[in-house]
Amino acid sequence: MKVNREIQPNAGIPGQFKLPLTDNLQLENGLQIYHTEKHKLPIVKINLVIPAGSSYDGYGNEGLAYLTSLVLDEGAGNLNSLQLSDEIDKLGSKIDISTSVDHIFISLTSLAENFKRTLELFSLIVNEPQFNIESFEREKKKHITKIIQSFDSPEYLAANAFQKNIFKGSVYDKPILGYANSVETITLQQIRDFYSRYFLNNDMSLISVGAIPSDDLTALFEKYLGNIILKPVQNSVKIEFQKNAGKIYFINKEGAAQSEIVAGHLIKDRNATDYLAAKVANTILGGQFSSRINLNLRENKGYTYGANSGLSYNKFIGYFTVSTSVQSEYTIESIKEIRKEINFIREEIREDEIAFAKSYLIKQFPSMSETYSQVLQQITTKTIYHLEDFYDHYIQDVWDLTHSEILNSANEYFIPELLSFFVVGDKEKIYESLRTIDDLQLIELDKLGNKIN
Repeated sequence: MKVNREIQPNAGIPGQFKLPLTDNLQLENGLQIYHTEKHKLPIVKINLVIPAGSSYDGYGNEGLAYLTSLVLDEGAGNLNSLQLSDEIDKLGSKIDISTSVDHIFISLTSLAENFKRTLELFSLIVNEPQFNIESFEREKKKHITKIIQSFDSPEYLAANAFQKNIFKGSVYDKPILGYANSVETITLQQIRDFYSRYFLNNDMSLISVGAIPSDDLTALFEKYLGNIILKPVQNSVKIEFQKNAGKIYFINKEGAAQSEIVAGHLIKDRNATDYLAAKVANTILGGQFSSRINLNLRENKGYTYGANSGLSYNKFIGYFTVSTSVQSEYTIESIKEIRKEINFIREEIREDEIAFAKSYLIKQFPSMSETYSQVLQQITTKTIYHLEDFYDHYIQDVWDLTHSEILNSANEYFIPELLSFFVVGDKEKIYESLRTIDDLQLIELDKLGNKIN
């Protein structure tokens, strides 16, 4: 039969992708386990999710959660810091600890044959940290140096100013790292108190992926983590966030050849029903290389090497951002172009843009579950935001989105009146020109993100 190549084939949903099966388990002490059995490689990865991030620091103690995470694995049980590190290294294993605004994550990677011993060491870190004074002072000193170095980076200055002012008045309005002066005052007793108050609670969860059956895994977890007495936690109160009118916030970085720009505002939380529609809209706006913002600022104007937008989420709230670094002389023009693109996408989205964005997200989805780390991250995200069966019908849900749903989400998530710009650059070169944007109040900040009177 001769094929008529002038007739376009009917478009259909791409082949469905089946996610790896996850078993929901529970230890006798109540600890929730989410295990995905995967035998492609002889390794096991786990991630302990503890609701104890920087939002739990308290004012005046900024950096407390992060510093606790640094000291946590500096000796545990009967092993000092060096002995513990050597034991883990000899097994070819890895234990990492990281901090976000909402959580501390303790993760483990091990060969399946060495998992039992690695898990034993992991349990010591979780349940029996030493918190000795020598390790505390050493890690504290290193961390203060890191903070000072971070505040010398234009990218960090812009990100910190964004967080401090967009989330102003809430538990999210401080940097995860803390400030040098706040970390300087933190004591070892505060570290111990923080651990005692927020760790080992019944809101923790454990995600695991690897070459081990669920029954065997449960038995090992019972042996090494089943003796933990999980403390009840108080029900968290829903936090209210203020959405303020857009402004331009400026931080001087003397001698800077470029301006770092971060723009954005608060959006709905991760469980909003129009999340996927907004994700498609953002893909079109700035979520991939051929997006409108990148094509405008990079390809058409040549102001930057790259510009992007994103939707990010904390436990209680989300936020929309546009980020780029431009040559100083194009700072004002870049701000104007970003605002233009925000306004334009609220008015018109072409069908070919929607088709491309859907295809991009659908084709990208299977690759998010290829590696052990990706599966671990996906299940962690699912657990944190209580997404239930979200990923099971993700492809179909993206495919079924209508033009009106996507355009409506653009109007819900990209709001010109709320869009604030955080600009880090050389004051002598760009500050006066920022005044020419009449409808946005110009506010100068210091390097910590505080308003300069």
